[in-house]
Amino acid sequence: MNNRVKYIDIAKGILIIFVLYGHVHWIFGGYKTVNDHLYLTTRNWMYSFHMPAFFIISGFFMKNSADVPFRRYLLKKARTILLPYFAFEIFYRAVFVILGLRTIRDACISLLKLEFYAKADWFLLSLFIGSLLYYALRKVESKLPWARYAALIALVAMLFYRPLNYYAAIMWRSGVALLFLLIGEMTGKKLEPKFRWQLLLIPAALSLAVNKFNGGVDIYYAKIGTPFLWLAGSICGTFLIIELSKIIQSSLLSCMGRHTLIILGSHDMIMRVLKRLFHPSFSTKNAMMYFVLVVFIEVIIVLGCDHIQKVSRGRFY
Repeated sequence: MNNRVKYIDIAKGILIIFVLYGHVHWIFGGYKTVNDHLYLTTRNWMYSFHMPAFFIISGFFMKNSADVPFRRYLLKKARTILLPYFAFEIFYRAVFVILGLRTIRDACISLLKLEFYAKADWFLLSLFIGSLLYYALRKVESKLPWARYAALIALVAMLFYRPLNYYAAIMWRSGVALLFLLIGEMTGKKLEPKFRWQLLLIPAALSLAVNKFNGGVDIYYAKIGTPFLWLAGSICGTFLIIELSKIIQSSLLSCMGRHTLIILGSHDMIMRVLKRLFHPSFSTKNAMMYFVLVVFIEVIIVLGCDHIQKVSRGRFY
């Protein structure tokens, strides 16, 4: 999409901040170190929809993208999704090897095994495979119009299945990506820039209610609670953020939304460095302090990237 939609960029900016907030416990040694009710409650609500929202937003702009030869489609997805995935993974492995935490052999083998050193990279791999599955479905659908509905039924049924091994989990998450890409494609055509209160208040109430009943979820571990509740909460949370973004005028959030890929790949390393430097123990005060610090560092990074991008395109005056 050449002409960016500002409120979509703002929505992505909000969602990537949710990612940072949800991962801040990494600085303190992992999820098991957290016992703060306020942090867990807010984190669980954000987790109930923030990654499905990224898939749905990607789906908004998928329909026309598949109307090209497969080679062209594959090269574009490889350049925009797979190349960043491998770039982040190779960078993290290089750092680990330099620090003596991994051998070159182990790093190379784990790369071939699709093991994630950058923890959030599961999203990129799932989006890439899901995008290929979407293309295949579109081609089948051109001959069998009912194929989409069969796929949706199969994908919803898949949510009731818990993957038994690492590679089954990769395909399960890719199926989740495809499901939300399809939801995004089907609902995106009805998007309009006009703000509507009912599309803010109703999704907000439903999202909070679903989270209350469904509890904490985590796509990476295939922990989604009741599938139908999770689907409802994911869709409601997505459209809550999109509607909210229509009334927020923030160039900074828009900038973060344009560079979510950079933040997705870099925040894990930033948090690892902070953990190694300070060895903090968890408290609400510490969590908020380090969350703000991580956001600040990421803002500096994306503003620098945005400046470089504008200069390279001759748009900076």
